[in-house]
Amino acid sequence: MIDLDIKTGRISKTNLECYIRSGYLPVFICRFMNPLVEKYENTRIHFKELSPSYELFCDSKYNNLPFESYIDRYIEEQKNLDVLRLLGRIKSLVDESNSKGAVLLCYCKDRTHCHRSILAEMINSTKLLSSPIVELYV
Repeated sequence: MIDLDIKTGRISKTNLECYIRSGYLPVFICRFMNPLVEKYENTRIHFKELSPSYELFCDSKYNNLPFESYIDRYIEEQKNLDVLRLLGRIKSLVDESNSKGAVLLCYCKDRTHCHRSILAEMINSTKLLSSPIVELYV
């Protein structure tokens, strides 16, 4: 069991400031970085590999892909995800930054139709964390 507090959240200027003030290390799980967060692109806290592929992103955004199909395809894309290694990477970053936890971030307004909630459920299903990942409301 890994003692690590992980939340999920949405990228916005206000939210980022609140997450950091609350002691959470932002971990970006988005493919594309906007000017607000582009300084984090390709850094140790940009986990681009956890974002949906460009094709899945486009199908979802522009081709009316049903969310159930999106879930299946995202899970398929992440099938080789080494959750234990991922949590170890996040724990190291949290410890190095003296944060109380991490918040997995992307841009989606509706977390229920977002890969961050799918990823959280995938990680939660492993029962490796001492407490489940939940959305951090700010």
